[in-house]
Amino acid sequence: MMVWSGLLVPAGLLVLLLLARQAPEFYATAGDMVAAGADERAIEAVRQRGAGRFLSKIAALASDVGRPGEWSTVIGEDELNAWLAVDLPANHPDLLPAGVEDLRVRFASGEVLLGCRLGGPLAGLAWTEVRLRLREANRLAMTVEQCRMGLLPLPAGIASSRLAHGFERAGLRCEMLRIDGTTELIVQLPAAEIRGEGPEAVSWWLNGLRLEDGEVFLTGISRRVDGGRQGDER
Repeated sequence: MMVWSGLLVPAGLLVLLLLARQAPEFYATAGDMVAAGADERAIEAVRQRGAGRFLSKIAALASDVGRPGEWSTVIGEDELNAWLAVDLPANHPDLLPAGVEDLRVRFASGEVLLGCRLGGPLAGLAWTEVRLRLREANRLAMTVEQCRMGLLPLPAGIASSRLAHGFERAGLRCEMLRIDGTTELIVQLPAAEIRGEGPEAVSWWLNGLRLEDGEVFLTGISRRVDGGRQGDER
């Protein structure tokens, strides 16, 4: 009996470890930007082009936001995932917490799925499904629908806390609200006065966010700052 008990413990730990490393369907396919069987050079070339498109769109958006007027952009998940695979680890490794790697994203109708690999003794694949909406201009509302380590369920509060920590590290203000029994993470985007390419200072407001399969659509407006005051989106 003692022998069997001694075997059950490591066997159970092994099962948990295997379950924790199982990748959900979205994560397994999020990085598939080329045909199966392509060589490494082809994969790298596709990723480089995707990352380049993402950076070009962000640069164009930053230029538009810096001038008074309306602006918009569409970001594809393939472009974002290419940037996460190529540019983020190479040029911005400090943006990721220690032990986090291979971050991937999937856009679906009204929601975002996020996954990453975690290193260390409890290595596994953590992922979460987040309902995302724009509560009002420059205020994002996020609700964690589920959180898992591989196939193992985790409390949604863990994902909410980690998301809040990440946004706060980026300098954004966050708060947790309890609404109809559901916890929402509210992230305040700063409508700070910025100096664009011209002589005018503007404040920017994100007033439209739409998530569809594979894409996110962003719209907003930048307003001229008069007399040292930030423009009002209302």
